Amino acid sequence: MPMRRSVPVRTSDPWLYLISQRRTSSTLTIACVAIAVSLLVVPSDARQAAPALTLSIKNSTAYAQPTPAPLGAALLIVTPSWVGANAKTLAGGSEVPGQTLFVSELAVVLSSRKADCMSAFALGAPDNDKDFLIVAGRTEAYLPRRDWKSTVVGKVFAADAADKDKNHLAVDHFSVNIQGGGLKKMISKDGLGGSSLLVLDQKDGQWTADVALKTGDVDAAGKVPLTACSVENRSKNELPPLLGENRITSAVQRY
Repeated sequence: MPMRRSVPVRTSDPWLYLISQRRTSSTLTIACVAIAVSLLVVPSDARQAAPALTLSIKNSTAYAQPTPAPLGAALLIVTPSWVGANAKTLAGGSEVPGQTLFVSELAVVLSSRKADCMSAFALGAPDNDKDFLIVAGRTEAYLPRRDWKSTVVGKVFAADAADKDKNHLAVDHFSVNIQGGGLKKMISKDGLGGSSLLVLDQKDGQWTADVALKTGDVDAAGKVPLTACSVENRSKNELPPLLGENRITSAVQRY
């Protein structure tokens, strides 16, 4: 009787096809490993780098030229009222002097070091050229009878704001503190605008900051996703204002 040749099974299933070919066990093992490895490959669009600013600092060894600076923390911290500010309306203003004022603060914290919504208040000055800390934002004073939602920031962040999923806020005349990165002392600027900008956008619950800072010694720019911390009143007796005590004083004087 003539010997019959084995005919390979024609099938679209790669596993049945491999078996039908009666390959050696080693060949099958190699094929299985190759398939498994291919399944583990992460698509390029799914791999995302850590958020970063492009940072340039005069006389810095780390940021002498515009350099991507990875962020360990990018936080949005809004305080409707700093309890314990003990602020009063001043003589010569539009209101009767001596009235109690509340002072709010919006702060965007950008740090090379990791921090969360609590530890951000304890971030000290960076101690090397690569570490940096940038806090940008705005303080506003308001009368209690007018409520926080009467302020520029309150209109967006108050609990009964019109839209909680999509918002846009261009922070005008904002303040900034910049430390580290090779700076010999902290840079502190107020009333920024024009070529410097701080724009906050919220879409589908995610806040993003479009930042451009130009202070002479420091240029920083980037579009950074933010972790939004809870909007709550905070006590000056327990935590320091992120923009500094002097910004609370200035907000009262501007009122």
